[in-house]
Amino acid sequence: MSSLYSTSSSYDHEFVCLSSGLDPSAVNPAESSIDPNLGPLNAAEMIRQQSHLLPVVLQPYTDSIATEFKWKGYQARNDDLAGLSPSQLVEHFIAHGIKEPRHWDQDAPLLNRRFAWLYYSGNDSHLSSNIQAIVHCYHYQVLCYQLPYLRQLSRLGAKIVILVANPAIADSAVTDLLKSLNTGHVSHEWIRIENQGEDWSSFHLAYKSGVFDEAGVTYKFQTKLSANLGMDGGAAWIDEALGSVCGSQSLISRALGALIADGAPVAASAAVKRLGYGINEGLIRAFLSRLKFEDDVDFSTSPFAGGSMFVARNEFIKRFYVDLGEIDYSMAYDSGSKYCGRFAGHAIERVFFYYASRFSERPVAWLE
Repeated sequence: MSSLYSTSSSYDHEFVCLSSGLDPSAVNPAESSIDPNLGPLNAAEMIRQQSHLLPVVLQPYTDSIATEFKWKGYQARNDDLAGLSPSQLVEHFIAHGIKEPRHWDQDAPLLNRRFAWLYYSGNDSHLSSNIQAIVHCYHYQVLCYQLPYLRQLSRLGAKIVILVANPAIADSAVTDLLKSLNTGHVSHEWIRIENQGEDWSSFHLAYKSGVFDEAGVTYKFQTKLSANLGMDGGAAWIDEALGSVCGSQSLISRALGALIADGAPVAASAAVKRLGYGINEGLIRAFLSRLKFEDDVDFSTSPFAGGSMFVARNEFIKRFYVDLGEIDYSMAYDSGSKYCGRFAGHAIERVFFYYASRFSERPVAWLE
């Protein structure tokens, strides 16, 4: 890649010729019938051909970078590049601009803004992992409270899947919310599901639908609005549960590092870590038996937790559900309180963390 740039007054023509292997001096620009609109397409091809020159952590996003980059906008927004030809602008972008970062389009989607973060994160290759967030949504207002956390994830290329369990939520409301998270890299989606009383049923449904990529990680969200979680109906609990695992790009990197680099099966906020087993001890023991744990589990000291929002390795989630087997989430049990213990999901939530503590040498990563 040459660092000596020369000016040209036939940028569109020169770029098309160079990228097609022709000698630009052999063609008269005035007589050329080449469509100048081909310039951006050729820029994209040039980026693809030189993708090996991108930082390693950015190479998985080559197609998105190539599709979005517009050399005219890049030149217009960077006065010091005014004298460069289109091909030189692409070279400059690959070598310098994408890492600085320099913008090429005022209306560019959020995706281009994460490349600098990925690059300056050094060798945090875990940031290239497939990320998704599965959101059980019954209370739309709580989903709106979670928007800042979903936006942080979407900026790092996460796919957001919202499972709408409340028929009163309008289609347009969910569609518009997902549009606000568009990064140009992935297509978010939402699906209507039957409400079965709690969020673990929808999370299990997502697993059975095959959305868990073997090599990726999944954030589990839910829109709890329970009177036993404070005067604000539990809305503040969102920050305690999500802040340390996806409150910023650096905290997302830390959480993914705990999973991918360090080998923890689950990462969750330390605020949800507490000893205890909830309300329905009998139901918890039944699920522990399914998972082939011993009958003499000490409920007073064992690592049960009550957190229903976390991030976990997909391979762990899949193994958990395979070992757990089929569950009838529609059943309500006699034991338990008004708020906890009546449904299978309440017990599975606690068993999930116990299972994670026994899954590998590295237990759950509790993050402050």
